[in-house]
Amino acid sequence: MASILNVDQINNAAGTSAITIDSSGNALMAGHVVQVVQTVHTATTDITSTSEVEYSGITTSITPKATGSHILCKVVLSGSNNHNGGLWYETFLRNPSNLVQDQRIYFDSQYEVIGPRPFYDIIDTTATTAGSARTYKVFIKTSAGATGLFRLNWAGGNTASSMTLMEIAQ
Repeated sequence: MASILNVDQINNAAGTSAITIDSSGNALMAGHVVQVVQTVHTATTDITSTSEVEYSGITTSITPKATGSHILCKVVLSGSNNHNGGLWYETFLRNPSNLVQDQRIYFDSQYEVIGPRPFYDIIDTTATTAGSARTYKVFIKTSAGATGLFRLNWAGGNTASSMTLMEIAQ
């Protein structure tokens, strides 16, 4: 005959919570990855706007399993400018208008960066609610007065951009 032990929480020797059991019965340990969601996009995408344009190919949603988790956001872009110079902005947004981080990159020469490069690797510490989905998006724009285009996934299928979201239990 098997024994069953039912608990809602296990504390460490200091009396603080070490393991919490969520409503679905999953054991959550602080600092551990609860789930990973990834979107990979390989189609060539051109952006020429001086207004923010969503790069929808890597828009990714995650539904936290635990309330209070943090979300580790990793974005890799494969692309470059198709003109000489210009200041390009990448703005990383959440749900869809709460800013998580914005970042600028300057291309000094044509085709300066083509292969995949990490653009964002940050932790969103805004409180999560279990079962309430979050959607993370990347917006790109060129600086005012710049001409030409920003091309993602230059080789169309041979390069890829991606977004990876990891829920981290707290």
